[in-house]
Amino acid sequence: SKGYLITVKDCRLLPAESLVLDKPKLTLYPFQAADLDAAITATRGVLKVPTGGGKTLLAAYIIHTLRTPTLYLVPNRLLLHQVHEDLVNDFGPAYVGQVGEGVFDVKPVTVATAQTLWLRRNDQVVRGLLNGVGLLIIDECHIVGARRVLSGRRGDSRTANVWYEVAR
Repeated sequence: SKGYLITVKDCRLLPAESLVLDKPKLTLYPFQAADLDAAITATRGVLKVPTGGGKTLLAAYIIHTLRTPTLYLVPNRLLLHQVHEDLVNDFGPAYVGQVGEGVFDVKPVTVATAQTLWLRRNDQVVRGLLNGVGLLIIDECHIVGARRVLSGRRGDSRTANVWYEVAR
């Protein structure tokens, strides 16, 4: 069979800003520490952690280790509040912002809903947020391919993939 030579060149530019964050308050279990090491070594990928396995804590340790501006995307309001509260408890309110539920507070670590980012996709602050992160965490990434009804500010609506629309 014929083979193809493929060369991958990583052209990502990481932000120069290095965050100084407190270590998360809870200690990782050995399986979580192994997941942390794997995530840092791989630099990109999907972590599959069962329900109750400490995904948010693991994410906090990844953020702490990489010390780079972070966008933590969540699919709904419940997770927005839960993750925001957990990260504020770990890093403090000066470092953790929220975009969603009527709040638009961008900080070095920002927890946001993809829907709110889509609604404000033409906003320069959103563009700056998307272009300025060194780490993107997508909670519940198995739903990234799902299509939803997107409603615009002018009353227009259509069915689309909100995650794709934000990244466009």
